[in-house]
Amino acid sequence: MRSRRNIGAKAEIKIEHPRPIVCSHRSAHVLLVCLILLSLNLVSLYDCTLSLFARLIRPMWMFLVRSFFSLTGMFRSKSPHAAANVISPDFSANDRLNILIIEDDKVTAHAYGQLLRKAGYQVNIAGTGRDAITCMESSPPDAVLLDIMLPELDGIEVLRWIRARTPKLPVVVCTAAFSPILTTLALMGGATRVFDKSVARPSELLHEFDLALGRRPKHSLAA
Repeated sequence: MRSRRNIGAKAEIKIEHPRPIVCSHRSAHVLLVCLILLSLNLVSLYDCTLSLFARLIRPMWMFLVRSFFSLTGMFRSKSPHAAANVISPDFSANDRLNILIIEDDKVTAHAYGQLLRKAGYQVNIAGTGRDAITCMESSPPDAVLLDIMLPELDGIEVLRWIRARTPKLPVVVCTAAFSPILTTLALMGGATRVFDKSVARPSELLHEFDLALGRRPKHSLAA
């Protein structure tokens, strides 16, 4: 009986919340301030490290994505020499319309430029979104060939800028980051047509510009 009573008595004992330990020594305050400053510096260093890592990894990731789509395009293309099969239309010198190519990859931009020049168009090239806006402000083009993955300003933002000022300007989007979501965003933003860069044929691009600009070449384009 005593053991049961003792157990019950022990169960009724309440543990009070311990009082906080207060230290009024100056060295403790200095140590606490140093620890807080050190923790803040560590957080800032961590944030800077993540930002630097993101800046370094983004160009590598974009290069890998473009390389992948370029390789898949080589295998999926029906004609490896499609560019050589394009017959340049015969336009008069006074009918040379200007097309602005907005593409950050220099090799791709050069290939587009050669294709459009052979088709009788004048060509300007912008490597970034901001350069494209500057170029359009100084010399408005008759049509635009637009990539989506651009530095500084992406293609969707450039497209919105164009549509806010020139709602009827033909804008053909050709991108390696082709997806249903991106296609929907581009079309909602006002794109005339959206092409998959990995499988788009030169004849398709030329036909789209000829159709949008109301030009009929004397020679038919090869498929």
